Amino acid sequence: MKIYEFDRNSNERVRISIEDFKGKKLIHIRIYEDFHDGQGYKPTKRGVALDIGLAEELRTGIHLLFSKLKLGDK
Repeated sequence: MKIYEFDRNSNERVRISIEDFKGKKLIHIRIYEDFHDGQGYKPTKRGVALDIGLAEELRTGIHLLFSKLKLGDK
């Protein structure tokens, strides 16, 4: 299930999704690339898959990232 997607550059997208794999739910953060073959964006090996049980750890890490970079300040 695709959650969010954004352009990384003119040829690549980052997609965040939740997928079932061998009976487990995984969070995927993966690079998709347009190989200009008429089939649209396809997943690459570049990315990470995390057990859904690590979602809170991921959120903590992203929250700390925003704090350090002050991206949340507007």
